[in-house]
Amino acid sequence: MDGISDFEIAWRVLSLSALSSAFIATLYTLFSKDYKLKAGSNSLLIILFTLCVSTVSALIAALSQKFPSHIEIPGIFGLDTPTYFFTLFLSASVILFICSWIGLFWTFLIAYSRIYHLKEKRFIKHIFPFRLFFDIKFKKSETYELEMGSRKNLPELYKSLPISIRSEDIKIINKGNSFLFFGPSNINIGYLAIQLLIDGLINDETANYVCVDKHPITVWECVKKLYPEITQKNKDIIFIDGYTQNYGFDDEILKDKLDDIKNEGVEIVAGKTISGIHTATGTAFKKIKKFEKEERQKNKRRPNRMVYDSISTLQDASSPEEIRIFFNHMIPAEKCYQMITFIVEYNDSKNEIVPFLNRLVDGVIEFKIKDEKILFEITKLRDIDINPYRGEKEWNLQ
Repeated sequence: MDGISDFEIAWRVLSLSALSSAFIATLYTLFSKDYKLKAGSNSLLIILFTLCVSTVSALIAALSQKFPSHIEIPGIFGLDTPTYFFTLFLSASVILFICSWIGLFWTFLIAYSRIYHLKEKRFIKHIFPFRLFFDIKFKKSETYELEMGSRKNLPELYKSLPISIRSEDIKIINKGNSFLFFGPSNINIGYLAIQLLIDGLINDETANYVCVDKHPITVWECVKKLYPEITQKNKDIIFIDGYTQNYGFDDEILKDKLDDIKNEGVEIVAGKTISGIHTATGTAFKKIKKFEKEERQKNKRRPNRMVYDSISTLQDASSPEEIRIFFNHMIPAEKCYQMITFIVEYNDSKNEIVPFLNRLVDGVIEFKIKDEKILFEITKLRDIDINPYRGEKEWNLQ
């Protein structure tokens, strides 16, 4: 660049990096306060840090032109010291600057996918014009997603429920249904969800368990205790791990426990945000599909059960609005797939999700403690006559 000194070049790069840092800092403020964009704020922090390093590198490159000529570092590419420092730090600054803007583009792309597709991976196929190609490919593909083997109309499918279900009601539930279990946090409501998951596994169904407020090892140990034969059907259950991603940080013991589960042949799919959990459920679906086709030579889905355990604890990391959007999508979608969905929540004062779920799900079982006894009451059943099931009953936790 004729007429422009090396110092001016470095100074211009420094100015661009500094202005970009200010821009990203402003974006971070916006992202962290907007519930739709909040999940992308962590990526912006990394980009901001990268731009700060780029700015410092450009500053060092500029100052290197002011180094006294008598300072020498011999044997470095045959360059004198100021030229060497200038080339090294300016190159680093430019590379980091470019990487930061690529990262910003990717952050916006992921944010678009989270908002409009509720996904963090495999979202390109939903964007025009790629969508046209994948739509044609899907229509020509096999029908695993659309065809499911029939469920047995047996009471054993729901024997862990603390009431007897009539055979005509079992037929309705088997077509796809969602249940909300909620009550005070001093009742282990999740235990009932695990029992019902096992009821399905015993009857050749597959299962996914979404862990958010507890480590998957807690659930896995409970499953093995109640159903030791699960070790022979370890491919039939997949954990969606939202706990380690949000609350595990760098604790090695938590990572080791995940490895313990994997070493027993059980799949674990990570999901940090609400859209990440949605993506993870899709990944789990594909993993079971692959196992069915490759190991069992089956081209039909087996019936599936889902447990969402305390998803509302993510409302600080995401937002209540995002969780409501998630369930507004998942519950009707899983019903179309004829899945049985169990949602475990606790009605503490900060839980904004329970009233919404109460309206959305097909069935509601409320737990309470009265006279030192754990009582439950079915307060809602959609498409099923609730009268035979009315009234408070005692739940014996076994």
